[in-house]
Amino acid sequence: MIHHIVMWKLKDFAEGRTKEENIELLIQGYEELKKHIPQIQNAYIKRNIEPKEGNFDTILFTKFENKEEMESYLSHPEHKKYSALCKKLREDRASVDFEE
Repeated sequence: MIHHIVMWKLKDFAEGRTKEENIELLIQGYEELKKHIPQIQNAYIKRNIEPKEGNFDTILFTKFENKEEMESYLSHPEHKKYSALCKKLREDRASVDFEE
């Protein structure tokens, strides 16, 4: 099992929306993304309930059966669209992938 974890710190204002609006957009967008990419298993995205200076705003947890499934997910056209949106909204990003 491969775990893919991503955290984003969003800009206060981006693409004509506030940080809070963009957090909701990312959450809803990922729920939609799950409908298009069958390799996604047990995935969820959450907002930070303690938004303090220096903390990230959202975290994404995704599980894949193997590295090939994760690579298929990362190269999927719908994921690339979602990733492009994230790049416009984020101030910072951190990611960790590990095998269980």
